[in-house]
Amino acid sequence: MPYADELGFFLHIPRVRDSLVASSSRRIPIALQNAIILLHLHITETKTAFELTLLSTSLRQLADIIPSCSASTRDLLHVLQTEVLLTFYLFRVGRTVEARYHSGAAASLILAFRLHSSSPSEGEPNTPADMQIMSFDIFRTILPNPIDDIDQTEAIHAFWNVFTLDKSMSAVLGVPPSIGRSIRVTVPWPGRMQEVNLSDQDIHLMNRGRGTGPGVDTVQQFLDGGQNEKGDSDSALALHAKAAVLLDKANNLVEQYTSDSRVQDTQSFRTQFMSLDILIQRLQASVPSSPPSTTETLPSSSQSSLTPSSSHFVSHHSVCMQSLLCLATIRLHSPFRESYPQSNAKIVTAAMLIARALQCVNVNKLQYFDPVIIIWINASFVIHAEITRLHALKAWPTQFPVHGEEGLIQALRTVLGVLRDIADHCPVLTLRTKLETVLPLLEYLDTQ
Repeated sequence: MPYADELGFFLHIPRVRDSLVASSSRRIPIALQNAIILLHLHITETKTAFELTLLSTSLRQLADIIPSCSASTRDLLHVLQTEVLLTFYLFRVGRTVEARYHSGAAASLILAFRLHSSSPSEGEPNTPADMQIMSFDIFRTILPNPIDDIDQTEAIHAFWNVFTLDKSMSAVLGVPPSIGRSIRVTVPWPGRMQEVNLSDQDIHLMNRGRGTGPGVDTVQQFLDGGQNEKGDSDSALALHAKAAVLLDKANNLVEQYTSDSRVQDTQSFRTQFMSLDILIQRLQASVPSSPPSTTETLPSSSQSSLTPSSSHFVSHHSVCMQSLLCLATIRLHSPFRESYPQSNAKIVTAAMLIARALQCVNVNKLQYFDPVIIIWINASFVIHAEITRLHALKAWPTQFPVHGEEGLIQALRTVLGVLRDIADHCPVLTLRTKLETVLPLLEYLDTQ
């Protein structure tokens, strides 16, 4: 399954294949089978009236199997996988309200069954003592013990897929995430889900070796700089999850500043700001096929400045991760762009990185809605604002040189060219309308 990572497929593929031909007692539920077929029809662009019927059937069957979650870990994972696949499908066809509903349902399930905790029996540290001693056990949902190591690994991957989807989509769409920042995550970062034999213990040993220690807050340890491993030791899902964590943290710091601008004078805020800025740059260097991440390594002008070093297309997953990290930089520095030239330079550089990444995107494959498109629209606004600023100055900045006007114009053409191709078939009316308000900038560029 070449699109497994991009579509949030976290189940062990060989086991799924075996279950499809197994006896009825071991087969995966029909709801999940239909969700897999539905996405297959969609990504292969097999246009058929059967697609809507299949969606309706999958949604109805999903409601029927949700009560089985508490029966076994396998039943819970099947329900979660169905929710995630339907979420991706609904996002791709532009049914964003329904997609957010199913994303929220998946998030509620992983929290209810405490998939975020390496010790499901431990309580949240922020729970008041008088609440902890109250007899709420009859309402508590207990995750059945995993049958084997593959179940355990799938549970870890299920959590991080739902976490990443919830955090990244909520940040891009500007809505509150279902998984709040107060949730303490103690499961390890996900390893690579390899297609090993069912008797093989490699994936379990790989994930177990990546643990952060019992009770350690995995996300906070990463934000504190406690894990600085390079990309070779990170799976694509781990990189994506970390990008979502950094974007969420950037939003958190900006919210603090917006509530009270005096917070920027505190040592705590400055330390977190500088640490986050470094973590974003470090992770950008780990994203596969990522473009250069510093202003010094970015060419300043000419069309060749935005031409990728190789002619092959990179995965949409990599471009998505790079876009999330660039958005984190833009969000983090936006409140300070007017006062600090270096913040403005970093914002423009992030937008230029998106333009460079889009040079490697096969636009013909973007026949669907993806919330990451909103990030690309924001990048076009940033680049256009910088062109306008340079025009107003009537001179090039000297203290913090960023890019020449020609390079900015070429970058804007690149982004707008991709957005123009997307606008023709974007299934979301409101987004298509927003795209149509951006595209006149192309006419502006033609006059330059």
